[in-house]
Amino acid sequence: TLQYISTMAPVQAARGAGVLRGNRFDLTIAEARINDLVITNGRVEAPRLRSQGAPGMLSISGQADGDARNMIELLLQEPLALGDRLPVEAASVTGRGSVRLTLQRPLMHDVQFEDWRFNIDGEINNFAGQMTSRRVALSNGTMRIRGDQRAVTVSGPVRAGASDIREVRWTEYLNRRGRASSEYQIAGVFDANDLQRLGYS
Repeated sequence: TLQYISTMAPVQAARGAGVLRGNRFDLTIAEARINDLVITNGRVEAPRLRSQGAPGMLSISGQADGDARNMIELLLQEPLALGDRLPVEAASVTGRGSVRLTLQRPLMHDVQFEDWRFNIDGEINNFAGQMTSRRVALSNGTMRIRGDQRAVTVSGPVRAGASDIREVRWTEYLNRRGRASSEYQIAGVFDANDLQRLGYS
């Protein structure tokens, strides 16, 4: 078991091999699990375990595949804690996802979230779920996920109620101060009832 962030689900059932060469450490993970997601092609790299001056960096990367709900559940955990900002109810989400993720952090005991760096790129197919603030069910979605430590964007076509949405785009800014953290864009052919439920009456 590897607890890479104390507040998030740990990496479990990892299978791999590590090599220590002087001041460098590399770990290759053939397969592991996190929150019931299958992790493959994983790597942990620490080019400088000990350094003078600025601390070295630890890089963690891998491919995650599995149920969309398990992916969404990770977003609810600290330090991301996006539960009150997600446009869908996490427990209602269905679909299958595949995501490539890279994390970087200083080699220190206590690291603030602002000092983390990450990149995410993936897709969720057959996405469905219930919106949190509107009585609208989403279905048949193909959602692309891209982002980094500044913002995460989810976009793509989806069916909202009886309406076919050719493009919905949700961008969540993770460290924006003084302005709204969420931005939405939506385009498509709408049923009048769906427009009213979405707040466009």
